[in-house]
Amino acid sequence: MSTFRPLRKIKQYIFDKPYKQGEVLNHRYRIEKVLGAGSFGLVYRCLDEGDGNIVAVKQLRPSLRRKEKERLFFQHEINILQYLNHPSIPTLIEFFEEKDQLFYAMEYINGENMAITIFEKKQKFTEKEALQFVRPLVDTIGYLHSNDIYHGDLRIPNIMIENNQPVLIDLGLAHCFNEKIIPKIAPKERIEKVDVEMLKQDDYFDLGDLLLFLLYTTYEGKTKKTLPWTEELFLQSGTTYLLRRLLGIDNKHTNVEEIVKDFNEAIKQLRK
Repeated sequence: MSTFRPLRKIKQYIFDKPYKQGEVLNHRYRIEKVLGAGSFGLVYRCLDEGDGNIVAVKQLRPSLRRKEKERLFFQHEINILQYLNHPSIPTLIEFFEEKDQLFYAMEYINGENMAITIFEKKQKFTEKEALQFVRPLVDTIGYLHSNDIYHGDLRIPNIMIENNQPVLIDLGLAHCFNEKIIPKIAPKERIEKVDVEMLKQDDYFDLGDLLLFLLYTTYEGKTKKTLPWTEELFLQSGTTYLLRRLLGIDNKHTNVEEIVKDFNEAIKQLRK
């Protein structure tokens, strides 16, 4: 284990004290509770005293606020959210700085983090349920890609469930090549070295990995020997075909339209 990780945890414990319940941010957002703490930020549920709505406010960790790279990452996420308009991505309300701390307020997702659903509540997904749950995420990823944005961190903790539908959160590690969002400030030769196709395939792989994880929620191993998923899971041929392509085992998808087609075919097969 890296010696830097424990030191970072200690530093976060000392410096990254969350604001307390009842405190008001930006003369507007009264904190009701801390929703979570990630590697880069703290997230609060707040009452917007201006209009009475519930919002989420994200704060860059105080221990990172002096680091130019981390501030740029935070601003990068703000720039992306400010540009996007999609029902499965929280809407940015505003960003602000207070007492040398960086924040932004966004739409509150009235749902549950998928990590709680899976790891604490132990919810299981049938093959059909898993396909139907991940299917809307394909559209969200397609929307991002159409705007030259690649999420790069499509994991269970970065998905909320609202009205049984997935909402994609945390774009802090997203790669953006849309000049309307992020002006080109890097040298041309550096930009040209970025493998956009690899970033696209990484998002496709993450979709497949998420689908496979959900399919395993109903798996009950009958042997201690670890076998490939193709042998442990008894899936319809359409689902297997979809997974093999998403995971890059064979005949990788070249665009989101192909993925949508394969998802629809797999779901249709289960209806027969």
